[in-house]
Amino acid sequence: MKKSLVLMTAILGISGGLWAQDLPLKKVSLYSSGVGFFEHEGKISGSKTLRFPFTMNAINDALKSLVVSDSAGDQGAQGVQINYPSESAFWRPLQGLKIDISGNRSLTEILRSLQGAEVSINTGAKVVLPVPITGRIVTVDGGEAASPMGGQREITLTLNTSNGLRIVSIKDIHNITFKDKAIAADLARALDLINSRDTSVTRSLSVDLPGKTNRAVNVSYVIPTPIWKVSYRLDIDAEKPFLQGWAIIDNDGDIDWKDITLSLVTGRQVSFSQNLYDPYYQARPSVPLSIAGVAEARTYEDTLNMRAMDMNAAADRGSFEPAASSMMMKSAAPAAMPQRFESASGGRAVMADSVMADDRREKLTSVQGQAITSSSGEQFEFTFTRPVSLPRQRSTMLPLVEAPVEVKKTLIYTAGRGGSQISHPQISAELTNTTGMKLPAGAITVFSGGAYAGDALLNFFPEGEKRYISFGDDLTVQGQNSMALSRFVSAVKISKGMLTFQRTQSIVTTYTFRNAEPVKKEMVVEHPKQTDAKLKEPAAESETAAHYRFNVSLPAAAGNAGIVYLAVTEERPVQETAALARLTMDALLAYSTNAELPENVRNSFAVAHDLRRKAEDARRIYTEFEDLYSRLSAEQERIRKNLEAAGRETEAGKGYLTRLSAMDKEIDACLQNTETARQNQRDTQKAYEDYIQALEL
Repeated sequence: MKKSLVLMTAILGISGGLWAQDLPLKKVSLYSSGVGFFEHEGKISGSKTLRFPFTMNAINDALKSLVVSDSAGDQGAQGVQINYPSESAFWRPLQGLKIDISGNRSLTEILRSLQGAEVSINTGAKVVLPVPITGRIVTVDGGEAASPMGGQREITLTLNTSNGLRIVSIKDIHNITFKDKAIAADLARALDLINSRDTSVTRSLSVDLPGKTNRAVNVSYVIPTPIWKVSYRLDIDAEKPFLQGWAIIDNDGDIDWKDITLSLVTGRQVSFSQNLYDPYYQARPSVPLSIAGVAEARTYEDTLNMRAMDMNAAADRGSFEPAASSMMMKSAAPAAMPQRFESASGGRAVMADSVMADDRREKLTSVQGQAITSSSGEQFEFTFTRPVSLPRQRSTMLPLVEAPVEVKKTLIYTAGRGGSQISHPQISAELTNTTGMKLPAGAITVFSGGAYAGDALLNFFPEGEKRYISFGDDLTVQGQNSMALSRFVSAVKISKGMLTFQRTQSIVTTYTFRNAEPVKKEMVVEHPKQTDAKLKEPAAESETAAHYRFNVSLPAAAGNAGIVYLAVTEERPVQETAALARLTMDALLAYSTNAELPENVRNSFAVAHDLRRKAEDARRIYTEFEDLYSRLSAEQERIRKNLEAAGRETEAGKGYLTRLSAMDKEIDACLQNTETARQNQRDTQKAYEDYIQALEL
């Protein structure tokens, strides 16, 4: 660690530096979002450099939030400056050497990058006097898969030697010597840089504070911290029920907390991390060069007759000169100078990405004076009244609240926990926050009669409000629920051929409870709200976003006296729409006799049913005449074919002629009846459609 700090000091040119612990840590605020606000404050003399070590997961938050306040003012100083070692400051020098071994590159990759370099290698060939092979690197081949199912190809090095190309397997090489002294020197330099690299998980920000006087300095920042936690203890059977809350705090940093002001903040802050530590290079599109290029070669035909140009005529027309093209160039407006934040004493405050707001909070002290709570918008801050000390890498528990609370014992039965099966209500209590503090969410260990009774969970608990907690099941009380659905017509509307039913669906949930103990008990029943339904009866004692709550008294067990019933009725509107023209005869008849419908509606359906029956009868008669015509036409065609086969002069042919004549008369009559039936069918169907279209109820 010391070696890396010495190197960093040499790189930055820092002298007379102070570590963060030399500037006392005065205040720590831990947030429920997983970050902490740290504030250092102290006095320095002259120009100083403060070094603040941060872990790699905290360096970006520190760069985003660091605030420096120096009361020295300008006094001819060059201004506050924050320096830190960049990762690229280490890798870029390596990549600029003749041999690049950055990024844990393999030997194959290194040799490929040195194509053309002269090397001398020794192999493991079994000879009496091994002779080095000297040559220039041509290629490094192999390493890729030989086939989809096979292994990798052997890696070989091809050298251009005095005896021609020489191919050597990489695995046979024992040592390599670079003939180029510059490459050998750069290899040694690269190894020295890697050996001196800071491999720790921390990086330091160096804050240069130029000045000449003795003055106060304040440095603050926000970094990730463990989330602070809360656990409560509740004695519900004490003469005055008592609530005790403890805050669990972790100091996982590298700085001891000594007599600091500690605040715990709960709320939902917007908090995010952004990579500000690593250098970032914006990708840009590649645009072709704007080069005039070479003129196209052309040939022309010979001119047979050339006319002389009349220069005088050209002079009379006036000289022709291209218009001068001018371009107005506007320099970009200078960027606004960074705003300087002045401290209360007139000094200089340099801020990075955040501005400290004035605390205007109403102070509320707990009953026992353990912590002071303050409210700022949607955040709530708990500040301990005494200084807190906590060594690095240690955790502690501090009393957050100790105060009596109002407690009312009860049972809570929530429908749906057991469905239609028998289930048990939970042993519960109704708490009223009389501590004078807004209590953060946490776990509660419940004690009854000096013994452990169970665990409960508490959501964020504003002062003066009530909360239910549950910490066990009461096995002496059984509960069961069943549901019944029914529908009835509440309104009917007929308009423009459309039938609309407004029905009401009734949902009745019946709860049955049995108390097996000879002790009367009070219980709260939580009934889940049905979607789009309204509570009809009974009236709820209270309700939440998802439940109605009903108070039920369970009598002591004595025969059937311990059984209690609760029926909860909800109603939901249901709308049904249908086109009258699409209703069947059976549906019209059913509506005309439905006692749920008003009498005028039933009568209208009865008229519609009669009109529809007449239209159906007319359609049936028309269909029968069409069928008769089809049969007569087929018989006529058959007789005509027989006549052609027998001949008109034969005895059979004369009989066929007589039958054809009689059938023509029958077909004419059928056609007339079919047309009459068709018209009747149209008239009756139109009468039905006109009636249902004109019906308004």
